[in-house]
Amino acid sequence: MFINELLQLKFEQYKAQRKSQRCNRCQLHYAEDLEQCPYCSHLDAEGLAILLKQKERNYLARRELGIWFLLFSSIIAASLLLIR
Repeated sequence: MFINELLQLKFEQYKAQRKSQRCNRCQLHYAEDLEQCPYCSHLDAEGLAILLKQKERNYLARRELGIWFLLFSSIIAASLLLIR
């Protein structure tokens, strides 16, 4: 019975999430009920270029962090296998 209640709660949370759409200009997601993208609709071409560069920098930083986590977890896994 507990699992059914938990699944029902998760399903209700999923349904309650706001629908989003992707902006054709900056490719960021925003709420579907908004008429314009809150991230780039007020920006000119120069501001949009800055936003896109910042988005790219954030992506590369997250990617690099993921690579470091993979490297360290591989080292830890190899160490645990060698210790055995």
